[in-house]
Amino acid sequence: MECYDCILVLGYPNMTAMQHRILNSRLKTALQIYRRGASGVIIVTGGGTRVRPAGTEADVMKAYLIGRGVPPSAIIAERRSKNTIGNAFFSKPLIQKNSRFAVVTSEFHVPRARYIFGKFFGRGYRIKFVASKTDARILGKAVAFERESLKHVRSVLRGINARSGSPEVLKVLGRIRKHPMTPEMKKKAWY
Repeated sequence: MECYDCILVLGYPNMTAMQHRILNSRLKTALQIYRRGASGVIIVTGGGTRVRPAGTEADVMKAYLIGRGVPPSAIIAERRSKNTIGNAFFSKPLIQKNSRFAVVTSEFHVPRARYIFGKFFGRGYRIKFVASKTDARILGKAVAFERESLKHVRSVLRGINARSGSPEVLKVLGRIRKHPMTPEMKKKAWY
């Protein structure tokens, strides 16, 4: 059994039934790892969606885990990120150098997450990507959307030293919040 210093679960908007199922699949996968004793800490990351009265994605995720027996002291909530770039940027200070950690996300999202986390976490971090299952009815559309999204992310992060934690990254995050999708991504959006 692999052991990790922490399990990092990437958030997902929770506005539709399908999105709800995607987030739950990620959380169930993280729970399986946690219950095997592979790590004593789970970081939930996502501040993008405010679901009243539950709060951010991270708050919804934390409540889900607590409801399934994970002690609150074992959960760290990162509430500032609005996208995968933000997940990496705002989670990095929560993870010690020389750590081994698992990033749990949907199978369609792994390539983009791997690229982004590779930009932010360099040597001294050992990252294992763990894919949660996705409903077969949307998998093809989600993969097509992610291909376009990965192209967009590569162009946005080109030439930026993301590992430095510089203000440049905050500018990129601001631009993405204002214009999160290209026209090509909008055409392929499945949700």
